[in-house]
Amino acid sequence: MSRILLFALLSLALATAASNATADDESKPWSQIDLGTIKQSDPRQRTLKLMAIDGRWDLTPESMYRVAPGVRRFVMATTKPGFRDKPTYAEFGLELQPCMNYQMVAIHPLGTHNREWVPTVTIARPIKRCLKKFDIAPSDAAIPTPTP
Repeated sequence: MSRILLFALLSLALATAASNATADDESKPWSQIDLGTIKQSDPRQRTLKLMAIDGRWDLTPESMYRVAPGVRRFVMATTKPGFRDKPTYAEFGLELQPCMNYQMVAIHPLGTHNREWVPTVTIARPIKRCLKKFDIAPSDAAIPTPTP
């Protein structure tokens, strides 16, 4: 097999695998992960940084990510005040429903070390444009809990 054909097949396989985790187009329902909003009144909340989705580490840093619905594996990082140069990481799974936006934060229990935190979905709300486009009824889905 020629190197060019092998390279083309490998590129196609990688592109297909990447499209399974992210939903860059709008031809199918999508979900969103929003990492940009914390409650200033809750000192336990800290922002998250998404490092990987389903083992894919080549993500562009953003505060909102469009992701294909279904069970996804995430690696996220966070820091507490005073630990800015020492982020800590967590890997967890989350079941994403189609046409839903999930706001996520890190909850650092007060008085604990930087490494002790829990990824938490604070708000789950429908994406109206997605619901309308795919004629999906709004879901009353409960806020999902990340699983180890």
